[in-house]
Amino acid sequence: MRWQIDGLVVTLAADGGVRVRAAGSPPPPPPPPPSGDITVALVASRISGPAPLAVRFSAVGTTTSIAGVTDTFRQLLYTFDYGDPGSGTWPISGGSKNSDASGPLGAHIFDTPGTYVVRCTGGRGGSSGYGEVTITVTDPATVFPGTATVYISPSANYSGAPAGAELRTTMPVISSNKRYMLARGESHGALLIPGGVTGTQVVAGGSGAKPLVSTIKVGDELVPPGTLFPDDITIEGLQCSGEIVQTAYVRRLLLKDIDQPSHSKIDLGAASDYWSENLGDRYGPTLPVARDLFVVGCYSRGTNLTFGITGHLIEAAVLGCDFKGSAQHTLRAWSAYHAVISHNALRGGSADGIRHALKMHSSGVATFTPGQAYGSGAAWATSKVVVYRNLFSDATDNNAFAAVFGPQNDGSAEPLEDVIVEGNVFARGSNFVSDLQLAGRRMTYIGNTLAVGGGAADVTAPGLHAVGLPVDWQGPYFNSRD
Repeated sequence: MRWQIDGLVVTLAADGGVRVRAAGSPPPPPPPPPSGDITVALVASRISGPAPLAVRFSAVGTTTSIAGVTDTFRQLLYTFDYGDPGSGTWPISGGSKNSDASGPLGAHIFDTPGTYVVRCTGGRGGSSGYGEVTITVTDPATVFPGTATVYISPSANYSGAPAGAELRTTMPVISSNKRYMLARGESHGALLIPGGVTGTQVVAGGSGAKPLVSTIKVGDELVPPGTLFPDDITIEGLQCSGEIVQTAYVRRLLLKDIDQPSHSKIDLGAASDYWSENLGDRYGPTLPVARDLFVVGCYSRGTNLTFGITGHLIEAAVLGCDFKGSAQHTLRAWSAYHAVISHNALRGGSADGIRHALKMHSSGVATFTPGQAYGSGAAWATSKVVVYRNLFSDATDNNAFAAVFGPQNDGSAEPLEDVIVEGNVFARGSNFVSDLQLAGRRMTYIGNTLAVGGGAADVTAPGLHAVGLPVDWQGPYFNSRD
């Protein structure tokens, strides 16, 4: 049975479930018949909000009764259908934005208002099961009508402003529950999102080149964060001539389609370690850990800065970005938890040629708990990460190692666990030594290939600095789901 109500198509499926989708969009394919021995536990980081809506998906809680399967993170193949067939393809990998097939973590940006049924299917051999969740995406023009929109044009050209918007020639103090539209083709100075701002979007308005800002800061590293933090912040469609810095704590941050043509710094949690120290007037040991971080479709070209994009990737996604060059690592994750790094081009060029396009380690052996505070420091292990269909390095790269997942050095206990590195493509530059290095436990590498010739990528497991790991963190390593 099927009904159409207020632009939505509601269907009662044969299995008794209810499917909801936007009218005019093609229905999702019928799910495979569940075999009964896989139960997919699909959870979304959020189920509603205005476009563009960034959502993470986790099926880490999936269970199975299949004989011999003791590790559902690795031994099942998870296929995500985000219910968004019009979302297009990733320009770097060529993969559909509407689907992924790897580990039990996924992420998607819903750019168009509507209702979407997201399905994750877990499978192995002839066995399969699926879970679904419904995401409702609202129209930002409705959420932020004229009275909640501020249009900024230094030249006082307001032709792109929606009716009723507040019109300004200078950047105001950004406040909560508003949409700020920066006129295209104009320079706007620095963009600062103060602490305590929630539910706010900063986007491009009108037509022409992307609006230019000198820096983007979410929070202020010079001001004690107090108890109020930015939450649910979207910054989209800008050009930035300087750094992008997120300080201390933030939740639900989306940086989307931002160009840094002559800069390469995106610093997530820049002042977290500073404010978490329990000294004098600093914040003390209860600073929360920034989470729900999205960096999507961004472009940067390095200068002599130490790192390109860096931070603790806690419940985070880096999708479809093109980053190249820094004095050291192009992307450096000090730790990660439930993170997805997919469909990016991560390419090197470094000051000394011994660095990496991607470097991921951790801060200690403790187990990370969602929502936890820094305490005496970020001393947790990296856990549950999917790195899927990225391009690493290029022919002009001088780095010896393209991607390294392991401690910083031989004396550091900075372990990783449950990491899947799958379907990536590696190019080789003049200083090539190895494509991929792995050091941790339950580390999996599947189907990683070379850009030239298509052969298998060179993988070393255990790799760099494995000797520094505690004994119970040294392997196993897997090159399949068997």
